[in-house]
Amino acid sequence: EDIASQLLFEQQGVNFTSMGVGDDATRLWCGCSDGRAVLLRAGPELADPWSASWLEVFQQCRVSAAFGGHAGLGAVADHAGRLQLWRDQELQVQLLAELRLESGKGKQRG
Repeated sequence: EDIASQLLFEQQGVNFTSMGVGDDATRLWCGCSDGRAVLLRAGPELADPWSASWLEVFQQCRVSAAFGGHAGLGAVADHAGRLQLWRDQELQVQLLAELRLESGKGKQRG
């Protein structure tokens, strides 16, 4: 059986490292290897079938995980322990919180 497909987003030099879809399936949060993230939106209220918003998330690390949540919430994390929570509301994306997770020094195995 044939499966129909459509190219939704393309930009030269952009490499996705992770993706997370929101609970209503209208938002796709995508982490990129250059430390940015892009939010792809779908919906009948948009002029095009999809719109994109770029997020400057991490300066030094790639986005290693992206999560979609309820009511326009999304989160991105890097491998250095930083986590950011974002909200997309009425086509405006806002950073809500940033956390830094630190591990305690454990015993050295020798």
